[in-house]
Amino acid sequence: MPEPGPSRNPHFLWRAFWLAAVGQVFLAQAGSSWTLFPGLLLFACAVALLYPSLTGSGKEPKPLSAGWEWTLFALILLAAFPLRIYDMDSLPAGMHTDQGLTGLCALRILHEGWRPFGEVFDYQVPELLLFYQLAAWFGLVGSSYFTFHLFFILLSLAAFPFVYWTIRQWAGQHAALLSLFLLAVMRWNWIETRNGYPSIQVPFYLFGALAFWIHWRRSGNRWAFALSALFVGMGFYSYQAFKIVPLLMALLAAFEFFSMEKKRRSLRPFLVYFLAVFVLILPWLIVMAQRGILGHREADLFIGAKIAQEHSWKPLWDVGSGTLLMFNRAGDENARHNIPGHRMLDDVTAVFFGLGLALAWRQRKLREGFYPLAGFGVMLLTGLLSTDPAHSNRLVSLTPFVAYFAGSALDFFWNHAKTVFKNPFVPAVGGGLLLAVLAVQNIHTYFVEQANNAECQEAFGLEPTFIGKDIESLQKERPGRFYFFISPSYFKNNTISYLSYPARGSVFGFHLQDWLKGSIPGNHAAMVFLQKNESGQFDLLQDLIQVQNAGTSVYFHGNPLYHVVTVLPDQLKEIKPWNKGLVGVYRNSADWKARPASVEWDPVLNFTSKFDFPFTQGPPFRIRWTGTLGVRQTGGYQFQVLTTDSAQLWLDGRPVPLEKPFRLPAGSHSLRLDFEKDSGDDLALTLIWKKPGNEKWEIVPATAFGKIGPKPSYKPGVQS
Repeated sequence: MPEPGPSRNPHFLWRAFWLAAVGQVFLAQAGSSWTLFPGLLLFACAVALLYPSLTGSGKEPKPLSAGWEWTLFALILLAAFPLRIYDMDSLPAGMHTDQGLTGLCALRILHEGWRPFGEVFDYQVPELLLFYQLAAWFGLVGSSYFTFHLFFILLSLAAFPFVYWTIRQWAGQHAALLSLFLLAVMRWNWIETRNGYPSIQVPFYLFGALAFWIHWRRSGNRWAFALSALFVGMGFYSYQAFKIVPLLMALLAAFEFFSMEKKRRSLRPFLVYFLAVFVLILPWLIVMAQRGILGHREADLFIGAKIAQEHSWKPLWDVGSGTLLMFNRAGDENARHNIPGHRMLDDVTAVFFGLGLALAWRQRKLREGFYPLAGFGVMLLTGLLSTDPAHSNRLVSLTPFVAYFAGSALDFFWNHAKTVFKNPFVPAVGGGLLLAVLAVQNIHTYFVEQANNAECQEAFGLEPTFIGKDIESLQKERPGRFYFFISPSYFKNNTISYLSYPARGSVFGFHLQDWLKGSIPGNHAAMVFLQKNESGQFDLLQDLIQVQNAGTSVYFHGNPLYHVVTVLPDQLKEIKPWNKGLVGVYRNSADWKARPASVEWDPVLNFTSKFDFPFTQGPPFRIRWTGTLGVRQTGGYQFQVLTTDSAQLWLDGRPVPLEKPFRLPAGSHSLRLDFEKDSGDDLALTLIWKKPGNEKWEIVPATAFGKIGPKPSYKPGVQS
């Protein structure tokens, strides 16, 4: 059939463009709900005007010479690389624990002889192939924060030749080059690349499979057939979203089958193709069968389970509307993936993306329409069928398709402009300005707005990243000179474990009781890393060491991140046992008369996570602390217990109204604090006060408690 081309009447195209542009202005105002309807209406009007004009044969642009084509391709790659690597040491601000796990698994393969296969299926994100590839990369270049991200940058760029070749085969040189440029400067693609997200594997394997598939169908070369099947099989061991790709390949096979003449139709080559894919993924299918589940993550996130649980279709509507509006309007709300509430696309790409979808639908009976529509639609299901609306990380495989829709529309309008303006300089300048504008908007949005957004900075686990880097740096400068003690809530953090891997034999969990008893190794200097809200423990350590300036707080852009206490070997030897605090009786039961699970002498009530408590099982919990509290000044004291559960404080046998003045004479007072928790996983408790004349809340310090009394004895059925 004749290919769609520019309309002979230019007014439809220009009106469609300006209607879409104004529509995007409305859609971009995500903070105002009323702008959604006029934005969608204007886009719909633009498509209605554009669609009937896509008729006629159209004049094909003059093909580029091989030299020009390769030069432009190389220039696009040269532009893509610095945009992904620039300022990599500080953007993103930190490394999320999932990425830390990826690096840690690679190091275990490289240094510990670990050879995982089936066991990684139980991970939240089972990245079997990636673990081995990253291990090989670390063996070549080392395993620093920078080389970790460089691997993902190169993996992202490795997809570019396949993306270009795929689009070139179905739409030609010009559309392919424009699409590749848009992909190179697309902030959405940078984010997943620069963050080291495993989802960036999907475009590499997907477009490798598509490029060789199309070449096989056009040329009949068996080597292309084999390589396409190989890419699908390998991709199945990559990111979880790739599991839907066989559905896409089945749709493409059906398209190719019904596009052939009836007398030449044969299912045999397609059956052989899918048989080859089946053989490649059979080991993984066996693991799935053994566990009786497609994947733990898929089971947890499947929208059908939520619909059944709530007996409502509303979750499907929420996910569908959120996902479909992420491109031009609201974006992904997750601060690790995007500026919350900001559209994923720049405004120029967004306009041509919408128009390009209409162009592709008009060409749906051709490869250049059906293939991108099928690819976009199938990969979009990984978002639409999950419980997370607008999950741009999971949907990063859409970015090459988005680039194609926008690039093909831009190519269409550009070619039409050449027929309208006699001087070819005018459309060339106009097109160049559009490309420059979209590139600048992406650069500004990422390197200025997103880089300075506090939510985006804090979403990456800055504390574990900085702690891991500190340990890594000290281990390189002074190998074997330090022991590192890390707060229990940080100790098993994957990012710290990965970055501090060279010092793994010198990294320990911090247990305050060990320090109070003096049972810590004293042959090396020690560094203790505590959470920013563990200032009660931080102050106690400094009192224990009795050395000025032993502790410091680390800040990021003026905000405290964590505390560090450094102790020299001689100072460690001089630490004396601490004998003040409260007796804590811990019960793993809802019965206050149940036998205690543990009895502890707690010097300060500053528990920030479940790892600070001696429980080994889940709730219910009952804890009672008893002892004495000394105050130096008579007056009205205010108390508060920072916890999400139930707590009650008594002083001198009287219940204390929290956050209200409670008069205490100077001297010692009996104290009792009861804590109850019946469900949930979060567990924290900190006792704070506001002393007379003070406006600031502070953690009740360890020095305020009296000497620890004798260990109580318990008899069954007797409440303590």
